Amino acid sequence: MDERKALFIFGTRPEAIEMAPLIKESEKAPGYRPVVCVSVQHRELLDQVLALAGFGFAEGL
Repeated sequence: MDERKALFIFGTRPEAIEMAPLIKESEKAPGYRPVVCVSVQHRELLDQVLALAGFGFAEGL
């Protein structure tokens, strides 16, 4: 079976905090690979949350 991608898009610290548990759970799902895309409008704040959650982002807008 082909690997499917789950795309998560957000741009603010509160959104990153809300999405982090969903992204972590999607990492555990067999056959799925999470792809994180951020708008980087608050880059420094997002970097803090992403570092605490243990993941980076694949794409920036």
